[in-house]
Amino acid sequence: LSQGAGITDLRLCSALGGYGPDDGVVWTSVDGTLKHLDLESHHTEVIYFSTSKDWPISIAIPSSSSSSSSSSYGSRDVMLMGMTDGTVYAFDLRISGPIQGFFPDSKPSYRFHKNKIAHMEFCPHNEDVLLTASNDYHLNLWDMRNLDEPMISLEHTAPINSAYFSPRTSRRILVTTQDNQIRVYDMAHHTETSTSMQDNALIFMHPHRFFQHTTPFKASWYPSSHNEDIFIIGRYDDDRGIDIYQINDFSPLLDEYAYSADPRVSLLKHLSYHDWDFLCPINKFSPKGDVLATGA
Repeated sequence: LSQGAGITDLRLCSALGGYGPDDGVVWTSVDGTLKHLDLESHHTEVIYFSTSKDWPISIAIPSSSSSSSSSSYGSRDVMLMGMTDGTVYAFDLRISGPIQGFFPDSKPSYRFHKNKIAHMEFCPHNEDVLLTASNDYHLNLWDMRNLDEPMISLEHTAPINSAYFSPRTSRRILVTTQDNQIRVYDMAHHTETSTSMQDNALIFMHPHRFFQHTTPFKASWYPSSHNEDIFIIGRYDDDRGIDIYQINDFSPLLDEYAYSADPRVSLLKHLSYHDWDFLCPINKFSPKGDVLATGA
């Protein structure tokens, strides 16, 4: 797709309004571009090209499985693109270039973070809510109707690789950071401030160390779990492979435990082979959970 340049994010765009089921894919690349590929005609179009030192890094598209057909601010036709400087642009593929006036003060872009937006996604059950995760150590939840400040801002101890809503209810958020932490937040602990969610987060250590020349490791949900309690992540230590975990309990700990010994989480399965010498930072299940794709 991007010859000679690494792809930083890739999404199917069938959820966007005004297009058929085969409207293709969009992707961002370190060559500074956002591109669209029509899968029928094989035509590739450059939607955006950065002329600055910053480049596109992440994409957010409304979920095709959303319970609502539209959001109050009209996101169904809109795709968002995050930049390495923390700026977000809005696009409609039927219009050339960023949408003018989409953000406050009639601007085509808005500064969501102080540093790279490593990941962002709309809440599958409420497209007015946008999740952004950044190298500035913060995970933010935004109400797209009011961007004065985030609804929730959760501070971490390192840059964030990814953060995913749980697939069935969006009640939980699965976070992977660059200091070998995995965190799970439960919206049941959300109050008027972020403190309760922060204090009640499930946090444990896992070997997926960050290295600048490898794809960042990203924990992801198993989609067929009715309790939204199973997730998967690649492993980066002497015993390489893929780990599948289950959340046993989300109640606060009464005693102090080392993160790696947290009794609320258990390892269900470690996938590896005796000659497995490659890394598996990206792992995704099919929607039914019967096929697992892995890549680097």
